[in-house]
Amino acid sequence: PSYYTLKSQEAQIERDRRNWDEDRGYAFAVLYEGRLTGRMALNNVVRGSWQNANAGYWIDSRMQGRGLATEALRMAVAAAFERLELHRVEAAILPDNAASSRDAAKSGFQHEDDAHYYLHINGAWRHHRLFSLTREMYVPAPEIHFED
Repeated sequence: PSYYTLKSQEAQIERDRRNWDEDRGYAFAVLYEGRLTGRMALNNVVRGSWQNANAGYWIDSRMQGRGLATEALRMAVAAAFERLELHRVEAAILPDNAASSRDAAKSGFQHEDDAHYYLHINGAWRHHRLFSLTREMYVPAPEIHFED
């Protein structure tokens, strides 16, 4: 319940700003018709020989099924490869989250493997399906353009 407080969200925004400034993570708001609808983030950025980040995202349950997660993921991937010069983006998805797996596939991610007891969510260690997309596999979406 504390996650949904103003204090918690202000702290999260401050962490996001620090991570952005320190090249450790990049969080983005997902907007629909001018309203906050979700969050997309490239977390745990590692430079050096790996050049990797983890993609994490959520969409308000009332707004799911409109392609917002797929579009946000495609935009984050474009930023990862075209702006941040990363080599690889990974996503860990709960096995029963078919919609998120479809979003990853539509965005070019490939299923790599399954990870047992991978992340601690809602009080328990959960299995995840691991997906990845590398610069070599990336196909730019023609509708996504960045201005300098």
